[in-house]
Amino acid sequence: MIESQYLPGIAYFSLLCSAEHIVIDRHENYVRQSYRNRSEILGANGVIELTVPIERGRSKQLMKEARIDNSSKWQKIHWRSIQSAYGKSPYFEYYADQLARCYAQRYEFLLDANHDLMSCLLMLSGLSVEYSYSENYIDEERVDMEDYRSWVNPKNKGAYQEKLSILEYPQVFGSNFVEGLSLADLLFCEGPNAGAMIREISKLWH
Repeated sequence: MIESQYLPGIAYFSLLCSAEHIVIDRHENYVRQSYRNRSEILGANGVIELTVPIERGRSKQLMKEARIDNSSKWQKIHWRSIQSAYGKSPYFEYYADQLARCYAQRYEFLLDANHDLMSCLLMLSGLSVEYSYSENYIDEERVDMEDYRSWVNPKNKGAYQEKLSILEYPQVFGSNFVEGLSLADLLFCEGPNAGAMIREISKLWH
C-alpha cells in the first residue's frame, strides 16, 4: 500500500511497478509538506518545487477530503514552469499535449488531480500497473501488505536515493545529475526509454 502523490517521482513509480497489485490509501490522514501535494522538476536555476495549494480544513482530514484552493491559478503556474523547464527537452513535443490536458481541467479534490496525472504518466511511459483505492483506512499492522505510505517523502530521501543512484541520464539543465525528480523529468529527457528504466529500478525493491 502507498499514498497518493502529485506528479509523482521515479522512486514512487518504481515502487508501483515492483508489486503485483498496489492499494492506494485514500482514507489516510492528509499530511502537509509531503509529496501528496508536491513535486519537483528541474529548471535552469535548479530544482523547482511545484505545490498544489490546499484549502484549510480540520486539523486532521482524510486524503480523500483534501480540497484544492483554486483561487491561486496553480495549474497555469505549474504548467508554465513545466514548459519553461522542458520546452527544449528531446521529447517534450511528443508528450506535452496529453499532460497539458490535466492542467486544463479544474479539480475540486487533490485525490482526483493526483489520479489523473499518475494515470497520464503511466500511459505516456508505457507502464502497466495494477492498482486500486482503499475502501477504508488500512491498518499499518496488516501482515498481508507492505506499507510504503510516506516512505517516499521530501524529508527522508536518503532512505531510497541510494537505490536510485544507478539511474542517470542527460538532463536539460546542469552538469551534475539531480535525483528525486518527477517522472516527467525522465519522460521528457528519455522518451520511450523511460518505462524500461523504471522497470529496471523496480527490481531493486525485491
